[in-house]
Amino acid sequence: MREEEIIELFNNRDETVLKVVETKYTNLCKTVGYKVLNSEEDVLECFNDTLLALWNQIPPDSPNSMVAYISKIMRNQSLKKAAYNFAEKRNVKKVTSLDELDSVITCNQSVEDDIFVRELKTAINSFIRTQKEVDRVIFVRRYWLMEDIPEIANVCQESVNYISVHLNRMKARLKKYLKREGLIE
Repeated sequence: MREEEIIELFNNRDETVLKVVETKYTNLCKTVGYKVLNSEEDVLECFNDTLLALWNQIPPDSPNSMVAYISKIMRNQSLKKAAYNFAEKRNVKKVTSLDELDSVITCNQSVEDDIFVRELKTAINSFIRTQKEVDRVIFVRRYWLMEDIPEIANVCQESVNYISVHLNRMKARLKKYLKREGLIE
């Protein structure tokens, strides 16, 4: 079934769409969930939460890409679950990949400031679009999919050092770009 047809089923509030989404997107969602969580039970819980979020958000939302839309929702659900699970003892592997960006995007402004967050998001997306494809792939795999550097190296068929160097160079370019945009000091 095409994405447009799936969205139309959501718009018509046809409950069969949930089975269609489950059949078509379970593997994608599990992959996204396992990048954040290490538990089958947690991943399935997040997938169910994702189905509920889809039901509640379409309509009024009308996504251009169901794959991107459902991936984003599943990732956010997984991150919420991980934060809950590791409130006392943090998952060092996943937190480390996000902590790497702290030196680039730390600022004196409050992260709750919606306007700043939107501007930062737009700036990072603009920056990523200007990068070479290999750099975009490495960046997204590390900071969106939260893959380990050896895993990225394996997928890209490059050395761990090559991936590390590319990430460090991209972080430096991103920091310079965000300074030029006036988003960080």
